[in-house]
Amino acid sequence: MLTPEDLTLLRRQLGEQQTLVRETLDRLTQVQEENEHIARRRDELEQRLQTLESEYEELLGVCHRTPSSARSHAIVEKTIHDEENSNLDLADSMTELKVKRNPTARGSAAVPDSCLVKRPSSKLNIKRNSKLK
Repeated sequence: MLTPEDLTLLRRQLGEQQTLVRETLDRLTQVQEENEHIARRRDELEQRLQTLESEYEELLGVCHRTPSSARSHAIVEKTIHDEENSNLDLADSMTELKVKRNPTARGSAAVPDSCLVKRPSSKLNIKRNSKLK
């Protein structure tokens, strides 16, 4: 026969085991959620990598189809230059619109940083140039 002390001890041990089971289940759920998040992120990155690879292959295809590597290099540089200029034109247009909206602040229009497009640094152009050679 069990004494009252034995029953109290068994109840305490059962409570501790139930707490351990709950904690383990909580950790398991958390790890499963983290794994799902990691899998989604991996899928997104793989898709982005595929897109970048196909764009790179397309760019290389353009370079290989031209008779001279100097010509292909010039085409790539022109594309980069045109893109930079279109970004600068957009920034200029945004500035002009701001000035037109606020005629009292001509010449000193406050344009939010989010509307400004900065010219890429020369280091970026050097990097692009070195990758193409």
